[in-house]
Amino acid sequence: MRGFKAGLGVALLFGVLALAACGAPLPPDTEADAVASPLAPQGDSPLAAPTAAPVAATPEVAVDAGALPPAALEAQQQLASQLAVNLQEVTVTSVEAVDWSDSCLGAGGPAEICAAVITPGYRVMLRAQDKDYLIHTNADGSSSRIVDAPAP
Repeated sequence: MRGFKAGLGVALLFGVLALAACGAPLPPDTEADAVASPLAPQGDSPLAAPTAAPVAATPEVAVDAGALPPAALEAQQQLASQLAVNLQEVTVTSVEAVDWSDSCLGAGGPAEICAAVITPGYRVMLRAQDKDYLIHTNADGSSSRIVDAPAP
């Protein structure tokens, strides 16, 4: 009986330590640690601002195509195809890296089911035929959604 109690005590001790290890993380020592921490709130979390790294943002001047991620170039090609215009007539005016809060790139409709998973991608602003278009993409541009476009 005494060996059973000792074994139970050891098991309880390990259980308590395991639960303590699953608790809240210690605060980071520096601001750099907070940014690099995988436990820091990311994406469209209510605890954090969206992660956005602008590539460029001047509506009058086209963004250098060499500085654009492939997803922005894909969005440009898709819009040119949809509008039936030459690729040169669609200008990328800005690109921001964003972590979308769902698989619908933050643009799902009311009757649409979207997986609640952080989806890295881009917010791409395009200009064509004197009109602005806002497009959300995933990281490689294989999925995109026109979020804001002029009325036909």
